[in-house]
Amino acid sequence: MLLDAMGTTGHALRRAELVRTDIQSVYIAGAGPIGLGLLVVAKIRYGDSMPIWISDISPWRLILAQELGGIPIDVRDPSALSQIGNVDVAFDASGNQLARQAALEAVDRRGVLVCVGGSEGLTLGDVGKELLAPERAIMGSEYFNYNELPDNLELLLANRALIGRLITHTFPVSDLDRAFATFLAGETGKVVVTQDD
Repeated sequence: MLLDAMGTTGHALRRAELVRTDIQSVYIAGAGPIGLGLLVVAKIRYGDSMPIWISDISPWRLILAQELGGIPIDVRDPSALSQIGNVDVAFDASGNQLARQAALEAVDRRGVLVCVGGSEGLTLGDVGKELLAPERAIMGSEYFNYNELPDNLELLLANRALIGRLITHTFPVSDLDRAFATFLAGETGKVVVTQDD
């Protein structure tokens, strides 16, 4: 949990705070383990009352996101993103170009898009309209600095029950094929593989 679920996500939140120190609203594209980790760590960091929208195509993950305190957005409905309005910070944890574009469009004036998921691109049209006039920022965030581990450990120990809810499935290593199939079906949070007894 200290690595991806908290380390990567906590670092991304810290990166966003370099641009926007007064974060009041968040949107997360992608409710996989990193997106769900962003949701939980943001709830801990900013409080339960902060609205955090989180989108995905998996109904199972959207239910889990809602149980963790997020406002689920089912992006299989093209009009669903209009529910978000404008946010201070958007995180792309999907790695999907369309999701990343939508996340940028959700960012308000002087807001920031933080790309945490990789693989696909981001296309800017009119830079003056999309970035300069609204003074938006786009930044990347990959993994974390090891000097952040002590703070993350303290956070984990103080919020073990909530953070532990990110682990939804455990498989023995002898069942690795089923673990991957279950994860790729989009019906898990964090999957843990354990050593066979």
